Amino acid sequence: MRPRRRLAVDNRLSRLLFARGWSDRTLAERAGIERSRINRLKNRRARPTVRDALLISSALGVPVACIFWLTEPERPARSLARN
Repeated sequence: MRPRRRLAVDNRLSRLLFARGWSDRTLAERAGIERSRINRLKNRRARPTVRDALLISSALGVPVACIFWLTEPERPARSLARN
């Protein structure tokens, strides 16, 4: 059996907030999620729960798939130097 690949979650929260003139705080208040959580999601330092995705989708009036999607994780660059 092949090991499962762990997919990353990408998002376009920054673009959607900018387009609306909203701050992280505005989205947090409208979605009922802590501002710090919104910031971590927006900056890809946290993965959204289903609850997060649905609340944010509802607050923005945009389908979840237009906000969050799965992608291959970035691989760290290999060092050319050999020890």
